[in-house]
Amino acid sequence: MAPGESETIDFTIPVEDLASYDYKNNGCYVLEAGDYIISTNSDSHNVLDSKTYTVASDIVYNESNKRESDAVAATNQFDFAEGEITYLSRADGFANYAEATAAPADYNMSDEVKAVFDNAHTYTESTTRRTMTPTQRTSPPAQRTASSWLTCAAWTTMIPSGMTCWMR
Repeated sequence: MAPGESETIDFTIPVEDLASYDYKNNGCYVLEAGDYIISTNSDSHNVLDSKTYTVASDIVYNESNKRESDAVAATNQFDFAEGEITYLSRADGFANYAEATAAPADYNMSDEVKAVFDNAHTYTESTTRRTMTPTQRTSPPAQRTASSWLTCAAWTTMIPSGMTCWMR
């Protein structure tokens, strides 16, 4: 289009695309009941036109009601790896920012997590001390261990190169 020209276009938004993933309660996509405002804006703040789409009741897109756009229903696959974690929320202007970004109070790995923790040499306190160089052993063992799968990546920076860790 040339500068100053305008054009009217028609487009369709599939209703299922309005759903958001609910990892906590349903473990799948959910389109919550309520009003959805779809707008055309001149910028981030100025609405040129809008339409409201109302959803009468929640629609849960689980294995028995997958979204048409999904080959397989999207469901939680890594609940076992959640660990003790606080997720950052946009609610109330990121009101939980300090809590969600705070350093862990404890860097110890529980016996339950240690039982399924694996790396290239199968993790144990004794093999970790034996395979790490004196330079890598600058912190006490309790601080070298990961508190969950999610902190495993940070821990791997302290073990010999080429080692990988994962949960099984």
